[in-house]
Amino acid sequence: MNALLSGAGTGDFVGYMLKNDIVPPPSFHLYPLGIDGSSIVYAEETETLPTILQLNYDITLLAVRIGLLARELRAEASEHAFTSDMLSQGLQIDTNLRRSRVQELQEALRQIWNLPHTIRLEQQIEELPSRPRQVLELTSSLYRACMIYSHTSMWPTQRLDDGPGYDDEISECTGKIFEIAGKVVGQGRYDSRFIVFPLFMAGVSSHSGGERRRAMELIQLMEFESIGANTATTRRILKMVYERQHERFMQVAHSLDVCWIDIMAEQGVQVVNFGL
Repeated sequence: MNALLSGAGTGDFVGYMLKNDIVPPPSFHLYPLGIDGSSIVYAEETETLPTILQLNYDITLLAVRIGLLARELRAEASEHAFTSDMLSQGLQIDTNLRRSRVQELQEALRQIWNLPHTIRLEQQIEELPSRPRQVLELTSSLYRACMIYSHTSMWPTQRLDDGPGYDDEISECTGKIFEIAGKVVGQGRYDSRFIVFPLFMAGVSSHSGGERRRAMELIQLMEFESIGANTATTRRILKMVYERQHERFMQVAHSLDVCWIDIMAEQGVQVVNFGL
């Protein structure tokens, strides 16, 4: 999924699984597994873990759909590169069509996250047993990362095209990601690498200098348990994005048209798993 969202992968495999409805159900997603291949649920988890696994399943499928749509919209934007002789009305129609398709997925995400039982679970997260709590942290951070991605990264000039109307939602999502990441690092859980991609998205999208520095610091701390150089590479890409955003801001007083996916492609960097 990370590979699809970053443009490093085509998404053909997950697209095939979605199209043919062969994604394993949520009861088969968490180790350890029983004799029948389904996840073992311990007695203290029965009231919460199955619900949280279903929530994670639903958000993950929407994340994949967002990635597939982004691949399509970015290819479309590349094919119809903006030139000075294009009619502004045509551009506006094109942007509105893109926006409506993205908003459909955003609304699906919000509907899932705003269900009463989801709100209740997140409010009671500190009272949950260890495994349900950690799966909910993963799901919560993925939901926020997907919302940020869907507002900023679906096509190269999306944030410039959409304007500041979604800044509050983006800010709310970044704040929650930093809250979860702070807890993960504070507890020394450096193997919880699911938080790296949400941190990256929070850093890329934030206008706050403090938050941007915090994203870099937290990702660097997660490198302690990293396999290979993926997490370090993620931090290096984030630094490149910051530098390009600063350069662009000095030129035109904004950096809304700086695209982190394009920067990765320019630099020949591919990250299949941001937190591995």
